[in-house]
Amino acid sequence: THSAESGNAGDGARNVALLYLFGSGGGPVLCDFVTFFLDISGLPPQFVWRGIFLVGSLLSLAGLVLRFLTTQNSKQFTKAAKQAKGTRRNFFRYYWRPLLGTALIWLLFDIVEYGLKQNDAAIFSADESGPYRNSILTV
Repeated sequence: THSAESGNAGDGARNVALLYLFGSGGGPVLCDFVTFFLDISGLPPQFVWRGIFLVGSLLSLAGLVLRFLTTQNSKQFTKAAKQAKGTRRNFFRYYWRPLLGTALIWLLFDIVEYGLKQNDAAIFSADESGPYRNSILTV
């Protein structure tokens, strides 16, 4: 990866910690805060969910722009990419059965899980007459 090739030897743990902090911790917390603050701002519900998607899209766009403006492929990566001919084809030639089996199992699991609607009960059984923030806090 880029951070592995360009980072200092002592920064590996810090980089992994930052990755998990913002990928698994900071992002979901920020999403909850954005949702809550847009809801208590008094916006109509049709603008609340659009605002949530707007904030998420702007953050994703900022990450994409930063990715293309600040990150460059290393010389090692460029050299390895030129030498890797037919690697993807060889990969799928040997692993197509396990990949297809895994995809089909996940498809069947999703059909059963979402078809039974077992994960919707707590959300949609909340009081529908109150504001959206009450159903968030109920779950």
